[in-house]
Amino acid sequence: MDSTQSKKQTVLITTAVLAAVVFMMFLDIYRCPLEFLFGIPCPLCGATRAILCVFTGRFADAFYYHPLWPVFIVAAVLFILYFFGLIKPGRKLRQAGLIALILLLLVCFVVRHIMHSPVVAIHLDESFLYRLPSLL
Repeated sequence: MDSTQSKKQTVLITTAVLAAVVFMMFLDIYRCPLEFLFGIPCPLCGATRAILCVFTGRFADAFYYHPLWPVFIVAAVLFILYFFGLIKPGRKLRQAGLIALILLLLVCFVVRHIMHSPVVAIHLDESFLYRLPSLL
């Protein structure tokens, strides 16, 4: 498979997944898979809801769901520019950016737990695995 066909497939798959997530969010049926299974939120929990709030002009709500939503938008734009060859950062710069993003997410996640944000609250008793024995 050549790189042009591979890029087209990547764009198609990414678009389909994003469209499905947005559709499920508007129907209010989407839930983070990690939280659904284990009752434990991930560092990205709230990001999809935050981006949807941005699209509908509810910026205060977007910060409530995930305070790093502006970083996600900048990262998405940079990725798109990189994907289509409009910018060509070196390998070390890409790695440093990814490490910085991961560290920022982890620090934000810890701060959100310290501040008792309900978006990242742990609910083990609401997880699928917790309820599984009663379903059998």
